[in-house]
Amino acid sequence: MVILVDGGSTHNFIQESLASQLGLPFRPTTQLRFMVGNGQYLQCHRVCEVVPIQIHNLIFLVDLHLLPLHGTNLVLGVQWLKSLGPVLMDYNALSMHFVHSRHIGELKSNVDSTLQLLTIPQLHRMLHNKGADAYFHISI
Repeated sequence: MVILVDGGSTHNFIQESLASQLGLPFRPTTQLRFMVGNGQYLQCHRVCEVVPIQIHNLIFLVDLHLLPLHGTNLVLGVQWLKSLGPVLMDYNALSMHFVHSRHIGELKSNVDSTLQLLTIPQLHRMLHNKGADAYFHISI
């Protein structure tokens, strides 16, 4: 699962297709309009409440707004970051430390600097399952 921790996002989001695959219950909410990273506006009118998210050995209960995201499965925004209290960010190491349930939590980026070429079956799966904005890594 790809999780983006984003201090520029007001809320937490989950990819609509992932929420459907997981069978997460949702409730309708007043329609919200969010601007995403590429400047596009997306409409949200459903939210999954109090969803347990396990990251390493830590469990967080979060509300997740459903959006047609590409490139990431979850976005944990300010709504989640506020629940952590003080956070120590190390931008050189791409890590963050915080206290959660009386334990020191550490999250580290798993940035992989070695991109691999897609296989033909992977490309077909992407064409079938993802929107066109997911193809920015493709080069010919």
